[in-house]
Amino acid sequence: MNTDSDLLKRLSRGEKNAYEEVFMRYHAKVFRFIRTILHGSDSAADLTQNVFLKIWNNRQSLVRIQSLDAYLFTIARNETCDYLRRKQSSLKYLLAQQECQEPSCDLPYCYDSERMARLVDNAIARMPAQRQLIYRLSREEHLSNAEIAERLSLSKRTVEHHLSLALNDIRHALGPLVSGLFFFFISRWV
Repeated sequence: MNTDSDLLKRLSRGEKNAYEEVFMRYHAKVFRFIRTILHGSDSAADLTQNVFLKIWNNRQSLVRIQSLDAYLFTIARNETCDYLRRKQSSLKYLLAQQECQEPSCDLPYCYDSERMARLVDNAIARMPAQRQLIYRLSREEHLSNAEIAERLSLSKRTVEHHLSLALNDIRHALGPLVSGLFFFFISRWV
């Protein structure tokens, strides 16, 4: 039986049989771990697959890993947390959408929120490719700046700089709308 460090070395070289051995050795443990966090959710199987997919996709960087067990469960925890964040965001979005469909919803507010979403999407689409990628990894995949830096082989400071520029781009794109919304809300209280 291979040790974890042997498996990591072989896996980092792209040996598929090493990957299969890691999968066979850890799949059930990772699945139980995720299922426990999610209280038996059906999504545990999908998240477990994501964990092993990340292992394969990041196999070249596994040489630096000291403990395969700790690394796998860290990825599993992060995948599960990301899933829960996405689920919470989806729920908030659905609730906001439902509020806008109710008759009591102020039409200008609903229109402006849709317009705001379009402006943000357009601002992101106009960003340079690297800035756009960093922004999406941060906001859509919920990766930390350090994780983005590692994935893209950049310094953490470079990632922070691109995120700052991306937020400035979005702020600039929303400028006219935000000032209009500000006056709309002020007018309701005056």
